[in-house]
Amino acid sequence: MELSCKDIYSNPTGRWKTTATTRYSVRDRMNKVFIQNLQKNRGRFLAQPYQSDDGTVIMRVKVPSKNYNINRIIYDVVIEIEAGIGDAAVRPAKFFVNSPSFIYSYAYVFNKNKLLVPWLAIQIPQRALTQPPEVRNPNEELGYELILFEALCYIINGGCLTEQYLDRYSKKFDAYAKLEIQSKVSNPEKLTRIYHDAISLHAKTHKKDYDPKVKPQQRASIKELARTEKYRSPIKFRDKVMRRTPKAKLTAKSYKRKITSTTESDF
Repeated sequence: MELSCKDIYSNPTGRWKTTATTRYSVRDRMNKVFIQNLQKNRGRFLAQPYQSDDGTVIMRVKVPSKNYNINRIIYDVVIEIEAGIGDAAVRPAKFFVNSPSFIYSYAYVFNKNKLLVPWLAIQIPQRALTQPPEVRNPNEELGYELILFEALCYIINGGCLTEQYLDRYSKKFDAYAKLEIQSKVSNPEKLTRIYHDAISLHAKTHKKDYDPKVKPQQRASIKELARTEKYRSPIKFRDKVMRRTPKAKLTAKSYKRKITSTTESDF
């Protein structure tokens, strides 16, 4: 199976597998989440491109959790786009996301359809790649996943896949860059634990047998994640002339205006 960034952004299940009403409903909900996230955490989004000698584009996107103020989680999305001529957004691509919803609902399906970035598969728990998601995604569909959708919203509408952006911000994708990405992508299982720790900390009630010693440990894990995030970000250029932050100029206001004027024919 071959799908591009625009395919996943527009309708990952395929034109004939999802009704327009359902598609609009899901996209509308996710658009609202993305707009709110962009309003609150715009400075934490990042889109660092890499290009290999053969023209392959690797885009690493940092997407803050919609509840970043609580859990301090910033997810990693890595997209490998085939070499070619023209718009990178419509060329065949492979995807990786370390969010719990992707790992436990869609990783198996992406892997089965050869849509998973192969050199990052080792970051995913083996059971998520070998055991069908019978509860979370029993039909094994390539549905909308929030973090991947937000990443695609950011890079497509923010112009991060244009030749101008790639020329300005791209780093060389070689063995060193590959190792850097592999080592800096946050462990999905660790993020899942911290995600649930944050939910537990902010729950209004707890079970009677709740251990009071757990709270300090949960707070510490969340604090440590935030403190070490800078070490998981792409290395910046040392040359001051080249030291640019790879971010889109996209704002919540401009994105809201764009989707308001967009028609179904654009997808």
